[in-house]
Amino acid sequence: CFPVTILCRLSVIEEAGKNKRNQTLWKCQCICGNQPVVIGGDLRSGNTKSCGRLHREEVSKRTRKHGKSKTRAYKAWKAMITRCKLSKRYLEKNITVCDRWSNKENGFLNFLDDMGECQEELTLDRIDNNGNYEPSNCRWATVEEQVYNRSTNRMVTLPDGREVTTAQAMKELDMEKGTLFSRLDRGIPLDLPIAQINKRYMYKNKAMSLGQLAGL
Repeated sequence: CFPVTILCRLSVIEEAGKNKRNQTLWKCQCICGNQPVVIGGDLRSGNTKSCGRLHREEVSKRTRKHGKSKTRAYKAWKAMITRCKLSKRYLEKNITVCDRWSNKENGFLNFLDDMGECQEELTLDRIDNNGNYEPSNCRWATVEEQVYNRSTNRMVTLPDGREVTTAQAMKELDMEKGTLFSRLDRGIPLDLPIAQINKRYMYKNKAMSLGQLAGL
């Protein structure tokens, strides 16, 4: 049988049967007064050290230590950790948080040292959307900057040779999304004046615009 001894905050009282997986259960006495029923293997390995109150106290203690739990930086750090642990998209792409930012003791403080406080209207952004959360790949960015940086953005070559996202192209060319994609799909130069696009050309005895011709 399991030795009646004190394991961290738990003192084993008696055996309490087995669970559905045929694992032996033990009724314990926690120093806080609760009497949790714990799997024997978890007691031996040290995975369970209390009724759960210990973990809550440790989290609370770390939060009180830095006093930043209500700041934008802390909320961004917490959301980052959660995304990488639970988001299916992040898990599939194997996007992780670096050890410096994810460790339980000083992760947030390290993050704060590297990133600084988060100003209003800024959010955490990865510069390379396929990269991990780490100092060299993160910045505080506006929502507009994040939209430009999305991995789903289509890249467009501007008349001056620069390669930008469709969102940036629309802004720089002062062009609606439908017009931009129509020109791209039909191979019409982005800097061609609208008057020339609408100019009529004869094709097989039929007057057609450049846009119509490009669609043939």
